[in-house]
Amino acid sequence: MAKKAKSSADRPVSGMQVYWSTVRYVGFILICAVILSTIFLLLCNDMFSFVKADANFTIVITEQNDTAAAVAGDLKTNGIINNPLFFRFYAFLTGDRKLSTGTFELSSSMGYEAILLKIGKKNAPRETVDVTVPEGYTQKEIFALLEEKGVCSAADLHKSVVEDTFSYSFLEGKTPSETWLEGYLFPDTYTFYVDDTPKRVIKKFLANFSNKMTTTLRQQAQSLGLTLEEVIIVASMVEEEARVDEDRKVIASVIYNRLESADFAHLQIDATVLYALGEHKDKLSDADLKTNSPYNTYVVEGLPKGPISNPGLNSIYAALYPATSQYYYYVARPDGSHYFAKTSSQHQANIKKAQAEFDAKLTPAA
Repeated sequence: MAKKAKSSADRPVSGMQVYWSTVRYVGFILICAVILSTIFLLLCNDMFSFVKADANFTIVITEQNDTAAAVAGDLKTNGIINNPLFFRFYAFLTGDRKLSTGTFELSSSMGYEAILLKIGKKNAPRETVDVTVPEGYTQKEIFALLEEKGVCSAADLHKSVVEDTFSYSFLEGKTPSETWLEGYLFPDTYTFYVDDTPKRVIKKFLANFSNKMTTTLRQQAQSLGLTLEEVIIVASMVEEEARVDEDRKVIASVIYNRLESADFAHLQIDATVLYALGEHKDKLSDADLKTNSPYNTYVVEGLPKGPISNPGLNSIYAALYPATSQYYYYVARPDGSHYFAKTSSQHQANIKKAQAEFDAKLTPAA
């Protein structure tokens, strides 16, 4: 019987074959390594700008070309970068795909990071605006002012008041509502970002209030037997009623005197009616005074439901350190000051004097 021929798989592999196979494999690996190293070095050179031909380019970025993808080709054409695809990938990884609008001077000596630091929107300094909030502004007025200044929309601020969490000791025990921060948005001059976030804006007001209400002031409230909320309510009424600083503490004394007297069930502060109405009026009607609102002190007994404005330090001090008086009444004069009275008859006489002063002011000189 003839012997079966051996297949090639059965033949022994010679040492020379193993040698050349190894050489080919190692050579392939080396070639791949050289190619990859070359690509890596080229990309690194482009990214870090180690060795590049000198080139300068003035780029104009508008809303139509404000992405890294849109300008990469122009940067390549003008010699600033060599690899637009890698530039776009780098911008994607660093979150700098969106660019600032404007005119920028670029150079080939700048690496990717330097380029994006200059034209990237992520690293561009944010525009700020200074906003002065007057004492006595309501929450609604403050938010309207912030919208006017470009800080953020009033609607978003009102939404944040209700939906966001604000953790401050002076808010403990208060139930979040549309007006629960009224009185605590401290009037001052602030620097905000344009298009800021509502919560950050509100926290700036609250943090300022917290800093202004020192331990001494909080202890003074306790010594008066008042909560901080009650002090701010009184201060907000003083803020709205007083027009000259000298009257603030006296008006505060009138409020406290009425609260402590059994003869006065109602404070009858006109400013609380205006807050309940949500509008400004030169003169209140009888119907206005009967407005059904927890803020209307012609209807509710004692203090209104909450502050009716955001008072400044002078009014807060007046509420904490009121004058000692026996006054229960006051009436405004044309110069903004007030006449004060102990009795109803004295008050009626003061009303007549104040009215005569107003009439004289309105009467043209002969």
